[in-house]
Amino acid sequence: MVSHPVRAYQVLPHVAISDVTGLVELVQTRGGREDLYQIGRHLHQEIDDLLPLVEAADILNQAETQEGDLVLIPQDDRGLFRLGEPEPAETV
Repeated sequence: MVSHPVRAYQVLPHVAISDVTGLVELVQTRGGREDLYQIGRHLHQEIDDLLPLVEAADILNQAETQEGDLVLIPQDDRGLFRLGEPEPAETV
């Protein structure tokens, strides 16, 4: 995917965040890497409809594209949200 220019802020594509998290969860269940064409087939979406979700996942630092695959960024490197078990709340 084309790298994004560095700006003070970035605007996400017009997509539902639940669709982005669903995409990330799908790729996570498939080992953290999946072919974009196969994702589109699984979700019954054309690649043009899938690309805004992929771009949003990239901007949110959840995934990146490599050689036609969507590859999840390791959870330690993710900044916004993490999938899986919630962290225990700290007690005061």
